[in-house]
Amino acid sequence: MSKIFHYHDTISGMPNLSKHVARNLLFLLHASTTERVKDIIDAAIKLSQQRGSRIFLVGGTVRDLLLKLKPRDFDFIIDNDPKDFIDDLCPKLRANRAYYSQFKTSTITIDGLRFDFARARTEIYDKPGVLPRIHDASVEEDLYRRDFSINSIALELTDPKKPCLLDPTGGLTDIANKVVRILHSRSFLDDPTRILRAIRYEQRLKFTINTNTRDLLLQAVKAQTLSTVSGDRIRNEIDLIMDEPERASIFLRASRLGVLCSLHSSLSCGDWVKSLKKTGEDKLTYISTIAYKLSSNETDSFISMINAPKDWAKVLKDMSYLSQKETTLNALSLKPIEIYLILKNRSIHSLNAFKHSTNLKTTRKNICLYLDKYRHIHPSINGDRLKNLGVPEGPDIQIVLKEILAGRLNGTISTLPEEIQLAQAYLKSQKRT
Repeated sequence: MSKIFHYHDTISGMPNLSKHVARNLLFLLHASTTERVKDIIDAAIKLSQQRGSRIFLVGGTVRDLLLKLKPRDFDFIIDNDPKDFIDDLCPKLRANRAYYSQFKTSTITIDGLRFDFARARTEIYDKPGVLPRIHDASVEEDLYRRDFSINSIALELTDPKKPCLLDPTGGLTDIANKVVRILHSRSFLDDPTRILRAIRYEQRLKFTINTNTRDLLLQAVKAQTLSTVSGDRIRNEIDLIMDEPERASIFLRASRLGVLCSLHSSLSCGDWVKSLKKTGEDKLTYISTIAYKLSSNETDSFISMINAPKDWAKVLKDMSYLSQKETTLNALSLKPIEIYLILKNRSIHSLNAFKHSTNLKTTRKNICLYLDKYRHIHPSINGDRLKNLGVPEGPDIQIVLKEILAGRLNGTISTLPEEIQLAQAYLKSQKRT
């Protein structure tokens, strides 16, 4: 039987929480959330009471509250059907909802916040890397099936006057000691995405993966367990990492543990990881950085492996192309039109990431010139106007437009009359030949 800890009995031993906060985790929950979130939680508690059922706040939400962090989302366990529960709850909240029958989980989204209500369950993995089969279970059993001890703590809210904690796996101790620990020896084999999650939590929370967990992680990496996971699930984990402020540290740690190379052999190089610290706040910019120094074939293979959507594929391919042009762009003799033609039609996300990734000063300077100046310059005249001036259809139109653009870029042309004058000069030269 799991041990039930009353809040004031457990948190008083937590060194990082002040005494007045330690009196009540429920108070901490209310103190760190908006009125809207409080209303949603109160409505869920009230509905549970009306149904005569139990409701628990669980997982990362409890972990973050214990660490005095603002919860990113809100996860609940209930001991009845989550679809019926949400069907009754949503009309009171005017919220969007979704039901995932495979996981017996209902989700509502309000003001960009996600609230998950799941039936307490156990999971059975038929083979590594596949999604598990789900069976109803007790709350205590549900906590034992989770990924890490720090995510296996539940706060019962059924009676808000008497909140209590369930901590059957020692999560409170691990939070106090800043440790990431799996719950059983097959954890990484059953779900290899936990390898990436362990590193993500370690770096985000400034914790340490404990020795036994690290040994089992390395064994799972050596056994190539990540190759059993679908590309969509791997891409989702990469996407989650890119959302993290510590994304660079996460990827560096993954690289040092051999995880990146296990995912795809082309990711063994660490150059692109270091540049994540320099790039901006746009996720596609971060994603494009992965393809720095990758060949076209390596990039195509990676895109296929993660089943990348079109926007990911575009920025990854553009970054691969740019890295192959890195030396060419470093030439001092490049003319503005040559820089323009090399870089045109490339994603702004990839260009920004490349600017921060390259160590070649002239290359970086030319990228900046294109981003800040050249890409905004265009001829005023168009092909129809050139035809009216007598320029033949076909290659001649493109030749004249390119010469006009070159003049605009280097500053020798700045007005429409000057563009017309150049076109007329071209026609005269053609007649002479």
